Amino acid sequence: MERREFFLGMGGATISISLAGCSSNNTTETEPSDDDTETEPSDDGTELRGPEEAVEHYDNAIDLLGRNGDEFREVRQQVVSDPESVSFDSTGIASRTSEARTQLDRAEAEDDGSLSDAIETLRRIASYQDTLTEYNENYLNLMRLLNTGLDEYFAGQYQPAIELLEDAQHQIGPTRSSLELIETELDEVRNAAERAETGDELIQRIIMADEDHTEIHIELTILEDLLPARIAEVEGDSSFDRGLDAFEEESYTDARSHFSDAESHFVTGKNRLESIAVEEVTVYIEQLIADTESLICEYEFSVDAADNFQQSANSMQNGDFEQAEQHWEDAQTNLSRIDTC
Repeated sequence: MERREFFLGMGGATISISLAGCSSNNTTETEPSDDDTETEPSDDGTELRGPEEAVEHYDNAIDLLGRNGDEFREVRQQVVSDPESVSFDSTGIASRTSEARTQLDRAEAEDDGSLSDAIETLRRIASYQDTLTEYNENYLNLMRLLNTGLDEYFAGQYQPAIELLEDAQHQIGPTRSSLELIETELDEVRNAAERAETGDELIQRIIMADEDHTEIHIELTILEDLLPARIAEVEGDSSFDRGLDAFEEESYTDARSHFSDAESHFVTGKNRLESIAVEEVTVYIEQLIADTESLICEYEFSVDAADNFQQSANSMQNGDFEQAEQHWEDAQTNLSRIDTC
């Protein structure tokens, strides 16, 4: 059965803190004083003072975490523009985060206490990036399983499709858990940044990331009903095909049984989608809801088609060929109306 492909977009899937601060290439330095300190602008325009070597290691950490931030933003852009070609190098990010921690350890060893709060803020950001990496891996794996499962379905490979969609269903939990951990990490980053007085710019960027989370939570909630519905749809189409094969072989009892199973599966899918309730609707979520409503329409016509196929098989078994033909034509009409959804 031909149906419109339904690929969930991933807009708002990844969130990155854009790190502010001077790298070693653009640091504004004062003449070294007797206490061997260096002054550089901080995020809010005030001066950040500390021993020269400590500031250098601190800047190195900012550069490394900032490069991670660039990669997170690049992934987000890929997700929005071409989600099927998204590549995410978690190994590279983990390597830079590890090196950033090494630089922060060295900065702390050279520090006289001036940079302690700023160093702690970067440590929190490094932990946040670890969690964000885990979330990206979980979310992108969820999307890959979903989209690959749908590809298999549209290719008529029903059992592989069901297995992939079930795997996607199981991936929702880890994805949600890592998302919730991100929120905890963001709170810790925010608190550390306030203690370090790193400025409003970083805090504002964290708040923007917080706002994106609501949309992702809603998407995961929708998926909790959408994926079982899609699995029921695949099972329904599989039963349809078995029913048509049995009908062609004049095994009308088997045909009626398969069509009954198909009807049951489509009713299950329809009920799951109708149970979706969303309180906050953004433009992105609105599109997901519109796609869900389209699927409900498709399932309704599929239920009617399955019922007519059952009636047709029953009429054939009873020798009422004229009635069987009428039900068959009605079933075909039901299926053709799916394209109007």
